[in-house]
Amino acid sequence: AASTEAGYHHHRSNTGWVEKANPDGTYTVKFDNSEWDAHVPAWAVRAVDSHGDRFVHTGMLSPGQRIYTSRKKNKQYKRMSFAIGTVVGKHSDDTFTVQYASGSTDEHVPVWELR
Repeated sequence: AASTEAGYHHHRSNTGWVEKANPDGTYTVKFDNSEWDAHVPAWAVRAVDSHGDRFVHTGMLSPGQRIYTSRKKNKQYKRMSFAIGTVVGKHSDDTFTVQYASGSTDEHVPVWELR
């Protein structure tokens, strides 16, 4: 079953499969909870690789692509926010240390979270 936290669905209501790439740049998605959305905005979609890791895709996704969305309980989509920073180190597990313009630092940031 899906859990909720801060107004977000998790798992079955955020993950699904691209059924169709629409001419307007949105996607038709069938979610794992059997719900459908015919117009998921591209900015709300992250591709999922065979290991379950999410990443930003380039270009249009194809039907059959596994995806994760930023869908909330109200079935609206949240734009992801990003912070400006600099990679200042690489770890042996292929993650990175990032120092942000604000002065804060994150350790072990996976490559798919970097833009």
